[in-house]
Amino acid sequence: MLAALPVGITKDGGVLTNVEIRVPTGGMLRQARDDFLNNKHRDLYFNLLKAGVESIEDIGAPSTQDLNGMYMVDAEYVFYVLALLDCAGEWPKTEHTCPDCEHRFKREFDLSAIEVVRLGDEGFECPFDNPDRAAPFTLSQPIAGIDPDDPERGYVQGKVGLMRFGDYMELLVSQKKRGIGTIQSESLLRAITELGPDWRGIATLKTLDKISSPDLKRIEKTYNADKPGVKPEEEIVCPECGAKIPLPPYNWVTDFFVSNAD
Repeated sequence: MLAALPVGITKDGGVLTNVEIRVPTGGMLRQARDDFLNNKHRDLYFNLLKAGVESIEDIGAPSTQDLNGMYMVDAEYVFYVLALLDCAGEWPKTEHTCPDCEHRFKREFDLSAIEVVRLGDEGFECPFDNPDRAAPFTLSQPIAGIDPDDPERGYVQGKVGLMRFGDYMELLVSQKKRGIGTIQSESLLRAITELGPDWRGIATLKTLDKISSPDLKRIEKTYNADKPGVKPEEEIVCPECGAKIPLPPYNWVTDFFVSNAD
């Protein structure tokens, strides 16, 4: 199936968005379940992405570097399309209980009705809609210790961008036995693309800890801004009393390839 990535891969000054996604096979399903049951979560996502993306325009079969360089919103879109193809029109049923009236009901989860937003779509504004795929920020207080040639020099100008798939894979390994605060900080550490001459080369969590809390919250707000990609509904309405029921976020990999929910 030919599909268009929400952001695309920047290569040689151009942006490649067209990818050929193959229909999931029994081998892909078996590998995904094995990786999940063996707690190989990094392998689970990488192997599924590698098997699912048959080719990328002007590149052909993607290399490991190509896949790791994809933006996470694009990888999530590929996983969504794989789930869509795997359902083959037979949509799963999900169970819900209304917190207001306690009415229990099932609903059909039609994946084909889910909205996908792409950069450049009319009416969609995003701070990452630029060649760098990053938004600038300014610190109120300079941060030093990030220039190996001049450790005393402070920097205030930086950029935070979309997370790449390879960075997310690193997070899957590092987040084991870590608190939510550390996981969030590590996510932001990898999302900051520029601050000083070599941020990605020498910055650590201790470096990030030097940034003032108000500045950090502003950077987080920019990083968490509305992004392109798959936009599943966040709530449904109880058919009995009309109350709104919030929905948990979907994981297209674990919810559709390694669970037997139907």
